[in-house]
Amino acid sequence: MKKEVLILLLILLSVAQAQETYIKDEITVTNSRPEITVVFDEQVTIVTAQIIGLEENIFYSVNYTTEDNILFLMNANNYLINGNYELQIYYQDYMGNPSQVIQPFIVDAPAMNIWIESPPLGASQIEVFDVTVKSEEDSQCRYSPIQNPPPNAFNYNFLFDLEESTSHFAYGINSEESLFYLNNPSPDENGFYADFYVKCNDENGITHLAELYLTYDPTPPSLGVSITPNPITDPNEPFTELTLTSTDRVVCTYTENGEQNEFDDYYPEEVLSYKKEHLLILDFTELGNRPIQELFDEELFEYDITCTNLAGLTATAGVSLTVAFEDEFSINMNSPGSYTNEESVDFEIETSIQTLGGCIYGVGTADNDFSEVIDNKVYKTNLGSLAEGEYSYVVNCVALSSKTKTLDFAVDRTEPVNLSIEMGENSCSLDTVNAIVSASDDNEIDRFNYSVVKVSDILVEGSTNSGEISQRVDMEENETYKLVVTAYDEANNFLQGEKSFVAKPSSAVECDYVSPNTFIEETPTSEGLVVDIGCSDIDSGCLSAFKYGLSSETETCNILEHTQNLNESIILLSDQIVCWIVYDLNNNNATGEEFVEFITPEEVFPPHCFNNETDAFETDVDCGGECVVCESGSACFDNSDCSSNSCNPLILECVEPNCENNYQDGDESDVDCGGSCNICSLGQSCSSDNDCETDVCSNSICSEDLTTDTDYDGMPDYWEEEYNFDINDPTDADEDTDNDGFTNLEEFKAGTDPLDENSKPKTGDSDKDGMLD
Repeated sequence: MKKEVLILLLILLSVAQAQETYIKDEITVTNSRPEITVVFDEQVTIVTAQIIGLEENIFYSVNYTTEDNILFLMNANNYLINGNYELQIYYQDYMGNPSQVIQPFIVDAPAMNIWIESPPLGASQIEVFDVTVKSEEDSQCRYSPIQNPPPNAFNYNFLFDLEESTSHFAYGINSEESLFYLNNPSPDENGFYADFYVKCNDENGITHLAELYLTYDPTPPSLGVSITPNPITDPNEPFTELTLTSTDRVVCTYTENGEQNEFDDYYPEEVLSYKKEHLLILDFTELGNRPIQELFDEELFEYDITCTNLAGLTATAGVSLTVAFEDEFSINMNSPGSYTNEESVDFEIETSIQTLGGCIYGVGTADNDFSEVIDNKVYKTNLGSLAEGEYSYVVNCVALSSKTKTLDFAVDRTEPVNLSIEMGENSCSLDTVNAIVSASDDNEIDRFNYSVVKVSDILVEGSTNSGEISQRVDMEENETYKLVVTAYDEANNFLQGEKSFVAKPSSAVECDYVSPNTFIEETPTSEGLVVDIGCSDIDSGCLSAFKYGLSSETETCNILEHTQNLNESIILLSDQIVCWIVYDLNNNNATGEEFVEFITPEEVFPPHCFNNETDAFETDVDCGGECVVCESGSACFDNSDCSSNSCNPLILECVEPNCENNYQDGDESDVDCGGSCNICSLGQSCSSDNDCETDVCSNSICSEDLTTDTDYDGMPDYWEEEYNFDINDPTDADEDTDNDGFTNLEEFKAGTDPLDENSKPKTGDSDKDGMLD
């Protein structure tokens, strides 16, 4: 190894007590691991010695040896990349006086080229392949998949399988043979890559680092090609752009009517020349300069394009271009639009080709010059202040021929009126605002812009042409919000209005707009015919009180005559018409009327129900079983035997219902939950959504809300939680977690397992190779 020798001659003052610092002149060394010789004029003790990399402020340790404590050989423990450094030595003389010496130096080691010779450009068409690395000089080399900059340059722990002078061979890349894998998806379709870091020590002991690149791509690219404009019709602008897009990074050549050409950036030996998009400017000025008798002859050009990816796989594409210069051209009005509310009206027209003869305009007759002309295509002027009304301007333009066109517009400065925002006082959703908006105008309403505002914060903005608003926005229950709506007419005049509302969930009482269901039940008893009025409401629930009236068949029934609770019965002793009205908690109502024929128990129940004995088909004396239901305190077998619908299973006795008795009774839908008791948990039985903590009763079971999608990515929360996705991250819908070629969203829609590469949607092309299975 060549050594860089740095001699430091220091004069020590043995009587000094304060620490002295000596800074030497900067020198340059040409070795990345220099050996430094330090000489003192008397014996000293080294306290510490270190090297500091000044650019990165990195500290490097130093080893040193000495035989006489006067001459010291110091070595940096690490590879030093080219840059600026300081050697700092703290020492004491034989009297114990401390001192420091600082030697600035520059490492300027000669660089050596290191590159991949095979596969070319480091790109392979096959999954497992061998790599040949070339070094400019004879060297011993190692490699690593992880970059190890100083001070860790020694951590290159992969040995090349064979080294011959300047050639270094690594076998079985991407397999267990090398344990070096290409696991990173590359920018190329179906491709994978890995960074390939190489460290070589040349014959002079100088260390050289190289950051190389390996990639594997088994498929050729897919190409797309377009030409805009096509055809070329303007002889004054005979240019077009050919755009080539590819699924892989490629370099491309093309033929124009059989003549071979290259794209401007065609350098196949340089990796950076391989791109996924290439642009080619096609210039047909020569055709635009043809004599007038040939100028409008149509020409057809065929382009055949061949592109090669990094792995050397090719694909072709073709496209045709027509050059057909036209004498005809169009005149269009850029501004104003069909309507304007400008006080001072700007008038701008544009022709489809360059009109070298210019354009003029006027009312009735075109006799005024435009004040500004751009590229003989865009013509501008100001018409000044115009009153409200309709206007027509005549424009005449001259290219190779002359063309005249009348352009119409209207000036309207009157704002819309009668802005209406139709929505409830409550949102009835915590994630969506729904409203119908309308307004009137002499012309047409163009659009409604809107925003949802909380205090002064705009939460979301949107626009609608139809007047229907259904905007997703997260809101907090019972908080007040505003929907601010601005109606614009076609001239951009506007009228603004707002509507305040309170955020409520759909299950809120205030959001129940559906009438309850009602029914009547008749039970003959010894005291008379017992009539019970029932009410059911799956949304907000029923009010406990109801109103009813009684009348004969010849009288009018007054539905508001009496008021009592639903759990109280009406006792009839004769035929009556019963009319009634029930209410839910949001005051929606339902009515009923029925002629009730008086019947006695003896007409309904069998004779054994009236013998004052407990018979075989009774649970107590003349009640239960086949007889009338029993009152509290009577014996029973199940809830149906009791008027309270509560039979205590431990003592088999009719009791009053209780929400904490560990069995289902009363109006409960499951044990101690539902009805008038606490709400039921997931999986318990239910009669309505109100019985469930999830607010979802499906097939009489409290179920998950299968529609909740917190991040609005198309995958409901229950499914994301099942597969450990993030319900707050919408980007995971586009990820392919099991690398089977289908996104997580596609797997959800197909009902397949997003974590199993063998479970994939059936598309008829399971490997997505473009060929049906």
